[in-house]
Amino acid sequence: MKAISVRGIPNDVYAGLVALASENGRSLQQQVKLILEKEAKLYKIGTLNRMKSWRRRLSNRDWGNISDERRSEREKR
Repeated sequence: MKAISVRGIPNDVYAGLVALASENGRSLQQQVKLILEKEAKLYKIGTLNRMKSWRRRLSNRDWGNISDERRSEREKR
């Protein structure tokens, strides 16, 4: 598993993370790891949704057969 070291965290942010971890019965490391995992999943879901959206937009277009077009262009030469 990879490790991350984060420097320059403001005191109020650190205190908030410590309080959040304490409220949830987690260590600071467990709490930060959970937050990072959730954010990574949300990013992945957002990316997948954007991909699905583009697929829907492009699915109605007639792209033709590019291979056949290239082949006939080569044969003309």
